[in-house]
Amino acid sequence: MRHAGGLAWTHGPSRRTPDGPTDRTMPALTPVPRRTVLRLRPATLDDRRAIYEALARSDVTPHLLPGTGSGTGGEPPLSFEAFAADYTAPFFDGSAPALGRSYVVECDGLPVGHVSHSEIRRGATELDIWMFGERWCGRGHGTVALRLLLDVLAAEGRATGFVIRPSARNARAVRSYEKAGFRRTPLAQDDVVRWFGPDDVADPVHLSTGLVPGDGGPPAPAPPHVVTRRPATPADRAASSDSRTNSAQGRSGNASSSSTWT
Repeated sequence: MRHAGGLAWTHGPSRRTPDGPTDRTMPALTPVPRRTVLRLRPATLDDRRAIYEALARSDVTPHLLPGTGSGTGGEPPLSFEAFAADYTAPFFDGSAPALGRSYVVECDGLPVGHVSHSEIRRGATELDIWMFGERWCGRGHGTVALRLLLDVLAAEGRATGFVIRPSARNARAVRSYEKAGFRRTPLAQDDVVRWFGPDDVADPVHLSTGLVPGDGGPPAPAPPHVVTRRPATPADRAASSDSRTNSAQGRSGNASSSSTWT
């Protein structure tokens, strides 16, 4: 089997002559799509530095923290101490999942990004996500990772309403989040800031799914969202069974989730 252009190729049978197979005949090639597995692995404290470096000192920093410099040299726009004050230990040890949890996005076993949710209040929480470099952007990993996290939180009954606030200058991220089911929020901008805290960027786009305006507190979650996917295969159903086992074992925020596609 050979690999070319992201596909696995298998050789078909060669043609035969009355005297046997001919060496001058090229065998037929049949394309076989490769399966890609994207997984959310609960992050640990050992992951915190790499997650920070991707945010503040990588080639994706200008998109994540626009107006703060390249992020690839000199003084970082965000110190590790400030990051750690925001992403505290429970994000990485699962000791208080209602206060927030971080996950490493893995593609075929390789760490390619980070996704997290913040404190859950009345079934609503804010999400954040970034990739571990430009080479992992534009492949749909962020969209799938967000869907996986939405599914995990909804399946566990911990949250059904979600907000995410990218910079308006990060048009690629806005498109990715819209593909994951997010839309311009029906909540007033002041309400978003009041419920979820100050915006991290000067030009935020407030996107949400599963939220309706509430009275006197955080927005009340609407009925759970529906994620549209391709028809399940036998392998998917087996993975789903494993996921349910993981979910039962991971109520403390230590469960993982995965998705397989071609």
